[in-house]
Amino acid sequence: MARSRNRLHVDKLVEFSAYCQSKGWAVEESKGYEALRLRKNGQLATVYRRDSDGRPLVHYTTWGQSETLLSNWLRDRGRFAPKGDDR
Repeated sequence: MARSRNRLHVDKLVEFSAYCQSKGWAVEESKGYEALRLRKNGQLATVYRRDSDGRPLVHYTTWGQSETLLSNWLRDRGRFAPKGDDR
């Protein structure tokens, strides 16, 4: 499974969550080190906080289903983003 530790900036979590909800994913209560927990048709997608050794957290970790959702969001965001949007 693909994993990414630097593609989802902390400032974009709410926007990413809204995209996932628009695709039919339900937001569930996060547990422990999870930043976002989503479920659809029995599938689970989780975005994780990662230990940054005391430094400010800049990006979340995604893998598996959440990485696929992130790739789709980034693609769609790039395709449909208004001119001048900070991609």
